[in-house]
Amino acid sequence: MRKIPNLIVAVTNFGLLQLYVNQTAIGQYKFYGIYGKYIELVLEAWKGEYEILFCEDFDLGTRDSSGNWTGQLGAVARGEADIGISHMSISHARSEVVDFSTAYTMEVLTFAAPKWTQDDIFQFLVLFDTTIWILIFIILISLSGIFFSYS
Repeated sequence: MRKIPNLIVAVTNFGLLQLYVNQTAIGQYKFYGIYGKYIELVLEAWKGEYEILFCEDFDLGTRDSSGNWTGQLGAVARGEADIGISHMSISHARSEVVDFSTAYTMEVLTFAAPKWTQDDIFQFLVLFDTTIWILIFIILISLSGIFFSYS
């Protein structure tokens, strides 16, 4: 029978709701959150030994000034880990370094703002309508009066 080699999985803890992995005193791993359950499913299908590599810098993967990748993506790219599991976005630059699985989740919430071509120090004011800026100003004045009267 062929022995299955150890699988090294890079993880970055992001809290109990998304992904959190810890190791008990006897060496067992406990998985929490949505991605923790996903890791459990993958490792059950693996049926071999595995080891968790904790990426302590909370960085999923960015390219530094020397062109090397940091964080979880860097660990996989350098061969320190066989796979990495997290809610990492797939980009062209990242896909040149590692292979991604089929996306298994999509984020529906996003934020976008128009791209400006002018160089104006007040261009941040264009983000909101004049009515919104007036309402923000009124709220700030009202709140300062309320706080002043209760202090």
